[in-house]
Amino acid sequence: MIKAVFFDVDGTLLTNQSQILPSTKQAIKQLQKQGILCGIATGRGPSQLKNRLDNVTFDLFVTYNGQLAYNETTTFVSKPFSQEIVHAIAKYSIKEKKQTVFGFSDELKGSYYMTQGEKGWLKKISNLFPKNISASFLKKVLRLLGSGGQGTYKKLLHTTEPVYQCMMVSDIREQSALSTSFPDCDFTRSSSYLVDILPKNGAKEKGIQAVCAAYGITQEEIMVFGDSWNDIGMLSYAGIGVAMGNALTEVKKSANYVTSDNNHDGIMNALHYYQLLN
Repeated sequence: MIKAVFFDVDGTLLTNQSQILPSTKQAIKQLQKQGILCGIATGRGPSQLKNRLDNVTFDLFVTYNGQLAYNETTTFVSKPFSQEIVHAIAKYSIKEKKQTVFGFSDELKGSYYMTQGEKGWLKKISNLFPKNISASFLKKVLRLLGSGGQGTYKKLLHTTEPVYQCMMVSDIREQSALSTSFPDCDFTRSSSYLVDILPKNGAKEKGIQAVCAAYGITQEEIMVFGDSWNDIGMLSYAGIGVAMGNALTEVKKSANYVTSDNNHDGIMNALHYYQLLN
């Protein structure tokens, strides 16, 4: 019996127009009415969720790819970087002229252009990028835009506040160099040109596991929905893992079921398939 359902946000809970479908809202209300907990499992931070959930109420939040997990009253997981790693990523961003944001519990700091992206600006620009954008192309674009964060990076060299995750503009072909530079970190992606840098052994499924343990919910009683690379672990972990129809091919392979896409009632259709809605 499923007792908790977790949803990735971008490309899963949200349509391509960044809205939650009426069918999804209805499904979540019905699940909660039946006593099933509904949660978010996202690479985003708490501050990024405030204006994205379309006034839908959720019971649980697994944010920063599992590094910060909580409900309305309790924090279940708080796993920030060591200060040394934060300072090392800031130094790397300065040296390599990288666009990087640092995820704090209540805000993002770092690249001006990436933080502005949370207001919609970068999203509109990124829609113009080719799907397999090259590292050299990104560097040229961002060089034209300016340094966009170097001053903030220098301030971060001295921060003592907890940082849970960093997101860096970095082509997937640069991954080997990043892994060598930061051996005490893990990496995951929601796109081929943006990498999430996490504390070692960080993952959405780790956050989900900790939250559900607090409620006495077992692995087999968990259902998750996702579409991208950073969802593969939780799709494999959960009792039922559902990949959206718009998910990457390798993501679909890790799921128990592939539903319709995020624009065409994928969440509602999967819940009906598993007969979870009374």
